[in-house]
Amino acid sequence: MHESADTLFDIRDYGVTDDGEHYDTDAIQFALDDCAASGGTVYVSAGDYLSAALTVRDQTTLHVAAGATLRFVR
Repeated sequence: MHESADTLFDIRDYGVTDDGEHYDTDAIQFALDDCAASGGTVYVSAGDYLSAALTVRDQTTLHVAAGATLRFVR
C-alpha cells in the first residue's frame, strides 16, 4: 500500500499488535513517516493500540476507524 499521493498507509502493514498491551509506537510512526514522504492517509483500523507520543507531519491525514482506540502513555 505504499504508492503515491492519496495513498492509504494501513498500520497493520507495519506490524502493529493492536492488543492494548504492547506498544505500537514504532509501527505507527513508521507508517506516519512513510506517508509524510509522499502524502496520503494513515489508516488506523479497529483495535486497541498503545503508544507513546507520535509525530504527524505535513501531507498526512490520520483516519481512525470506528472501534479503534489509541491510548497514549508516557
